[in-house]
Amino acid sequence: MSQQVMDRLVTILTGQLDVEETQLTADTEFEELGLDSLVLVELSVILHREFGVEVTDEELAAGRTLGSAAAVVSSRAA
Repeated sequence: MSQQVMDRLVTILTGQLDVEETQLTADTEFEELGLDSLVLVELSVILHREFGVEVTDEELAAGRTLGSAAAVVSSRAA
């Protein structure tokens, strides 16, 4: 997982949610943040726009954590 991707993901989520940056780590689960399926769809669109990669909301939900999302984006952006 690229730290740059993780940092950008944290920035995106702090802008979208009412959470502090310090609350978000690679192990933070989407469920902990209260992200429902609609927010995961939005996040997949944002990831496509920001990184130019396709990550479905189903993939995000299956991975469950910020770290897994960052790893998928990193691997596809490479």
